[in-house]
Amino acid sequence: MRKIKLNLNAIRRWLALFIFIVSIIAITNLVDKLPGTEISIAEIFRLQFVPALMAGSAVILLVLIIGTLIFGRIYCSLICPLGILQDLIDRINRLKIIKRNSFQNIKLKKANRGYNPALNKTRYSVLVLTVVLFLSGSSFLILMLDPYSNFGRLNASFVSPVIAVINNFLASIFNMFDNYYFVKGEYHLPGITAALFSVTVLGIIVYMVRKGGRLWCNSVCPVGTLLGLISRWSILKIRIDNSDCISCNMCVKECKCQCIDSETNRIDHSRCVTCFNCIDNCSTEAISFSYRRKKKQDG
Repeated sequence: MRKIKLNLNAIRRWLALFIFIVSIIAITNLVDKLPGTEISIAEIFRLQFVPALMAGSAVILLVLIIGTLIFGRIYCSLICPLGILQDLIDRINRLKIIKRNSFQNIKLKKANRGYNPALNKTRYSVLVLTVVLFLSGSSFLILMLDPYSNFGRLNASFVSPVIAVINNFLASIFNMFDNYYFVKGEYHLPGITAALFSVTVLGIIVYMVRKGGRLWCNSVCPVGTLLGLISRWSILKIRIDNSDCISCNMCVKECKCQCIDSETNRIDHSRCVTCFNCIDNCSTEAISFSYRRKKKQDG
């Protein structure tokens, strides 16, 4: 049983990494189609909530909502590239270098987290304002806060210019040997306004990750807040069996959303992104991803 839980997390992480890489490829136009297939890389756009909303893709929106009603906010930890980027930043941030005696004896240690109450006034105010403006005909705020749009702007400012420079460098070398696999192309550096905006957004995200893991997703992102409301009624949830829990608080320390209250053993499912970290770090298997709590056994 334990191995199945570990595999769940491993599968989620590998799929998230795949989607993250494909998202970068789609945004930077490195490749048109998935290798060996006729599937367009741009199809990744259709899986994103706000792009689907703006395009009027009712089927995709319905799939995402139904998926949330079944699995909870798996979209935020598996499909959203900005969410995955936050996880990567968080993993780097939590590795603290502890020096002992000399530089040769260096130990990497994860910094612990804790429980933090939800910033409900902030996240619901942002959601209501975003919805009101969108229904009134203004898409400004939703595009400013949309995770995929922000991920695209970050790529346009930091990734695309680097890739273009590398491509042109390789093209200049390969072309010398009459090999035109790489073709030189023009590239444009982002404008000052766009660059400053991207730097500001990245700085805010890094700060919020350091402050509280998925704090951006659970206090600023309207998509995260909306899916959080829906996930309250999800069929499958992360659940804690109090009879098996030994109050070691490892789940609290590993919760990237800081949504597990150790005093009550309750999980704020509106903030949980179904990452399975708590399950991985529970030594007594008191935590499960199931549709109901385990029944207490007699005797």
